[in-house]
Amino acid sequence: MKHILLILGLFIFRLTVMSQGIEKVIITNSYEDLSNKIEAIEDKESVVKLYILVKENIKDWRLTPSFNAQFDYDNQPHNFNSPISELPKSIEEFVNLIYLDVSDLGLTGLGTSIPEFKKLEILNIAYNDIRIEEELEKLSYLTNLTTVIAFGCDISGYSVSRLRDLSSET
Repeated sequence: MKHILLILGLFIFRLTVMSQGIEKVIITNSYEDLSNKIEAIEDKESVVKLYILVKENIKDWRLTPSFNAQFDYDNQPHNFNSPISELPKSIEEFVNLIYLDVSDLGLTGLGTSIPEFKKLEILNIAYNDIRIEEELEKLSYLTNLTTVIAFGCDISGYSVSRLRDLSSET
């Protein structure tokens, strides 16, 4: 029964998002390729969900269940040797993003564009080589952010409590 309700909930969420904007998936193999593909998207203002995947990782890509479900994230494949260590500045043109998935790209930081996503509610940075403590200031600008998925990132207990406190600071 839980699975049926979960699937129904995800379907309703997807319909809600789709009625408000469009989803885009970018499959890339390098930083330059990612920059070019971002530039080629014409209607960036309509994109509310953006997924960026590295071509080499697709064979390991998995459909991740709701983070409320029981799932062994620690034993999932991930790639810190990705050709993409940072997001291109041009990504900030997606001004209406509410969901951004940049998981498993090998990112070493969130980059300078992240604070521009004022409408962002969910940020998936799982399995990147990111030290959350160093990125807290950037996250503090995301006043609508409710969920950060950071499995496999370097996160300390201090960072977790600071993340919880961000909403009360803004």
